[in-house]
Amino acid sequence: MATRKPLTHSPPSPETLSHFSGFPWTAPFFSDPSLTPVTNESRAIYLNNSRDSLLSLTLATPTTIPCWQNFHQAPTAQYPEGQVIALVKLDSGVNGHTDTAHGGFLGVLLDEVIGMACEDERKMMTAYLNVGFKKPVATPSVVLCRGWVTKREGRKIWAKGTIEDGKGVVMADGEALFVSVEREGKL
Repeated sequence: MATRKPLTHSPPSPETLSHFSGFPWTAPFFSDPSLTPVTNESRAIYLNNSRDSLLSLTLATPTTIPCWQNFHQAPTAQYPEGQVIALVKLDSGVNGHTDTAHGGFLGVLLDEVIGMACEDERKMMTAYLNVGFKKPVATPSVVLCRGWVTKREGRKIWAKGTIEDGKGVVMADGEALFVSVEREGKL
């Protein structure tokens, strides 16, 4: 069985704290001792490489996702591998309808957060992602995304995730299968 890749601890920046300060329901996440702030490597810019350009460039603007903060929660009985929790600030550049996030964009959020929960020392790719839409996601807003592993078997990792509002209402959920792959060239 593959070993879980350790997530890189990274305290929130003053700019990040400022972005979320207008949403009082987010404050407990920044002070909860059971949550470790971690880096979202997909938001890092890789020079001379197009890796993760969708999240690091295209969706990292003041009108799309101006701010994103990840946390890792240690393993519990409910989440034996722990869970990834993300606070994501959304703006109107992710809309599909007026003041409402595009459903395909919500799939991107779920793929990212569920994928972070699946990371290990292997290179992983999404084999499938099933998304259920429960309620419209308003913009601008802040959403809470969660991702956790449900099963590992050889090269396969099954996992689930949710997108919630500040009251814990699930607006979208997803289940996914990630598979380790041998990458050639730039893949």
